[in-house]
Amino acid sequence: AEAEGAAPVEAPEAAAPPGAARRHHPRPELRVPYAPPTTAREEILARLWSDLLGVEPVGRHDNFFELG
Repeated sequence: AEAEGAAPVEAPEAAAPPGAARRHHPRPELRVPYAPPTTAREEILARLWSDLLGVEPVGRHDNFFELG
């Protein structure tokens, strides 16, 4: 039974399954020019920041505060 004065609420959209492609935004204008990662560790960190912030590409000298 519905409570008096209650409004129906739609179910939220399901979260994307793990491994699903996410949309990334283009890299914003930053103070430093883009420099690609050069080591395996930099590649891992760049991908991590890209996935977390939804920005692509992430360079080796980018400031994550400026990225978003």
